[in-house]
Amino acid sequence: DWSSDVCSSDLTEEVKLRLNNIFENILRRIDLGLRGYALTKNKQLLDPYDGAIKDNVNNLKKLDSLFVVQKLDTTRQQFAKIKQGIEDYITTSKQMKALAEAGNIDEFVRILNEDKGYDLWLLFKPFYESTVKYEDALVKKATDNYASAQDRNVIFQLILVLLKIGRAHV
Repeated sequence: DWSSDVCSSDLTEEVKLRLNNIFENILRRIDLGLRGYALTKNKQLLDPYDGAIKDNVNNLKKLDSLFVVQKLDTTRQQFAKIKQGIEDYITTSKQMKALAEAGNIDEFVRILNEDKGYDLWLLFKPFYESTVKYEDALVKKATDNYASAQDRNVIFQLILVLLKIGRAHV
């Protein structure tokens, strides 16, 4: 059914977008807001940080539900490790925020130098790459199925035209 393929294609694109959103948007905003606040103590600079933490909850829930809809139980189990890594990163970020609020910049910098984001990236990257590869394969299959359905439709229409022409000559 081509309509389910189109729907499947939309789901795969949303999965890829939301996975990309984790590092390209959410974690980047957390990091940006946290560093800006630590340097200046300007609470307004925490807006990206606060917004990203809220957005993260929705993004992870939506990814989870997309994996359920796509019946990707193994992917969902693997994603649980990624979610835990993200939660650990956010917990560390909250600790760093508390250190910045307390003026303990030396400890803040020490934790910053541990580069927990890089550790999370090492966990995330293989999952991201394999999931995107799988999702791309789903899109290709949906596109191929749609093209095949169009080809069958053209053949069917051609047969109908030939039958009509044949009846007209009888």
